[in-house]
Amino acid sequence: MKSSSILLFTLALMAASVSPRAMSQNNCVSFNGTSGYITTDSSSALNTNTVTVEAWIKPNSTSSDQDVIRLRGATNNDGCEIQLITGGTLRANAYLGGWSEVDYGTHIVDGNWHHVACVVSGTTLSLYVDGSLQGTDVTGSTDLDYGQEVILFIGKHPTNPSNLFYSGLIDEVRISNVVRYSGASFTLPCAPFVADGNTLLLYHFNESSGTSTADASGNGITGTLNGGVPFVASSVPLYSGGSGTSGDPYLISNTAGLQRLANDVNGGNYEGGVYFRQTDTIDCASGTLTQIGSEGGGKIFQGHYDGNGNVIKNFSLTGFAQGSGLFGFVQNGGSIQNLGIVNANISNGSPGTGALVGWGGTGTIQNCYASGGTVTGSSFVGGLIGENSYLSISNCYATGTTVTGDDQVGGFIGYTEAGSTSDCYARCTVTLSTSNGRIGGFVGGDYATVTRCYSTGTVSIGTQSGGFAGEASVSATSCFWDTTTSGMTSSATGTGKSTAQMKTQSTFADSGWDFTTTWEMMGTNYPRLQANRDAALPVELASFTASTDAEGVTLQWSTVSETNTLGYYVERGATKTGSYSVVSGLIAGAGTSLAQHNYSFVDKTVSAGTYYYRLHEIDKDGSGEYSNVIMVDVAAAVLGVRQEPGTPKAFTLQQNYPNPFNPTTDIKFAVKDAGFTTLKVYNTIGQEVATLVKGMMQPGYYVATWNANATTSGVYFYRLQSGSNVSVQRMLLVK
Repeated sequence: MKSSSILLFTLALMAASVSPRAMSQNNCVSFNGTSGYITTDSSSALNTNTVTVEAWIKPNSTSSDQDVIRLRGATNNDGCEIQLITGGTLRANAYLGGWSEVDYGTHIVDGNWHHVACVVSGTTLSLYVDGSLQGTDVTGSTDLDYGQEVILFIGKHPTNPSNLFYSGLIDEVRISNVVRYSGASFTLPCAPFVADGNTLLLYHFNESSGTSTADASGNGITGTLNGGVPFVASSVPLYSGGSGTSGDPYLISNTAGLQRLANDVNGGNYEGGVYFRQTDTIDCASGTLTQIGSEGGGKIFQGHYDGNGNVIKNFSLTGFAQGSGLFGFVQNGGSIQNLGIVNANISNGSPGTGALVGWGGTGTIQNCYASGGTVTGSSFVGGLIGENSYLSISNCYATGTTVTGDDQVGGFIGYTEAGSTSDCYARCTVTLSTSNGRIGGFVGGDYATVTRCYSTGTVSIGTQSGGFAGEASVSATSCFWDTTTSGMTSSATGTGKSTAQMKTQSTFADSGWDFTTTWEMMGTNYPRLQANRDAALPVELASFTASTDAEGVTLQWSTVSETNTLGYYVERGATKTGSYSVVSGLIAGAGTSLAQHNYSFVDKTVSAGTYYYRLHEIDKDGSGEYSNVIMVDVAAAVLGVRQEPGTPKAFTLQQNYPNPFNPTTDIKFAVKDAGFTTLKVYNTIGQEVATLVKGMMQPGYYVATWNANATTSGVYFYRLQSGSNVSVQRMLLVK
């Protein structure tokens, strides 16, 4: 049995638990527009001809030109910069044999934080604002070449007599020697930015006072604060959205968001009572991830994480202190729900290891699962949970995971000290790395309440081994194990049944299992959870249709049920029986479900013509099948534009006619090269009013008509973008 010292340690933590408080806020720097700026010593580390300069900014003045961030040579002005131009235009500049520039005309002095990024690659300059490409200048003749050491200026022009002081807030400045952002859009990075091997300089501005700020990149390029630049509380977005309350949780959509959460918990910036919601599947295969909390370090996750039915997959965690898993230590009322862990590989030499939670104190785990991967530890090792001290666990499972440890090893949970576990199951291979440990198909050592649970996985022989539990001081209630698949004829607790009996509903229903709202049997399978399904079902496609509009071709389909579905690809062909090309990314499926699910995809890469579409359904095991084929005709008029004769020699956007107008006006433009093209209308504060063109266009002259019947009088801007070409014009609606 586990030593009493650990129990006393757990009780002490419970007694010391604090009242939930919101996550602490980081600091930023404030510029007064008259004297404040930050600079560095000259450094060869900043000399790179491929660079991404980015920051979170909150400007508060449009009355003059302002330098936000500038990299320049130690004795010349060659370099790149982000500026604010009088009136609120954001501009990126770079000296590429001459000054290249890209403007973002939308007013960004609006009281909000904005992520801005200037990217220089070769002779190309790009400007991104809030995750969207605003323009590209490809007119440079040479790449970025300082020819000397480089200095960073923030908030001031280094040589202009007017200084061009910046007015507003800045947080999270990062300079990298790589193109961090490309394409039309990207998911905004969370604050704080993360340093990696490509980071040359990183300022978090988290100091509370003083005249210097530390470089978190490891290169030691300290920033010096001049002219009275204070550190103030920052409200820069911490995650992909939200404020952390129960009604407006922080949104986590990518690995950076998870890392932000880990940084807060492990760095002591977080004291609990904060809510999080995952908005998408997070694949960690191409990034790194740090576990969230650790009992060994006393870093506690005590917030509320809702996976929202999504998964976190393909991550590895190795060599942490006591309590290792995605969430190393859950305590003080923390909760995790509706989250799947897929293909996690956890390895830990200290006690308490599980794919989801390493060590659990007071809290709740509900509707979670682990699938595939490996969990390896010393003692208290489980497929989902390592050790349970006072957690309430329900409606969870672990399947397909190989669980290995020295002692107290279980397919679902390694050790239950207190708390409760109900309506859960395990189908994992459970092995001992020594011959003297305690091991069970569901739990290694059971000293707490376990109700309505079962296990089917193979169990290796140990000093105390059992089909359900290796050791127990209490009797599990209405719990079962498969005597055939486990290879075990005995268990410290639970009831052994044959495979046939385990796949018979009455075996469980006669013991009080709820098959109305909690459990269900599908064919000749083991029981599964209605709210957290994983067994195979037949796939039924209810409908598959196509329609056309100004966006392109909209494909919609519905499924009555799905079997282990990973997702769908949309494929398009020019003929029904010819070859097909994939035109979509993988559209996530519903896994295994009896409920109806509706899907849609818009193919924006079409011009006038006839097209054939089919779905390619992909299962999680890599197999798949094709749907029926549907045909759709796309007319040029449907795409919101009519074409005129001729082949243009240049990309152009003409002044609308008539102008002023009421209520309709024609906008003529020319597309020189085939590409994805948009024509959008904006008001004077940058809000999108109308989309006139959005889709793949061939070279030609075009006319788009805007009917502003439902729009108020005023000045409007229309913006044409085709490929990297961008043009903006002004028009006046008078009613």
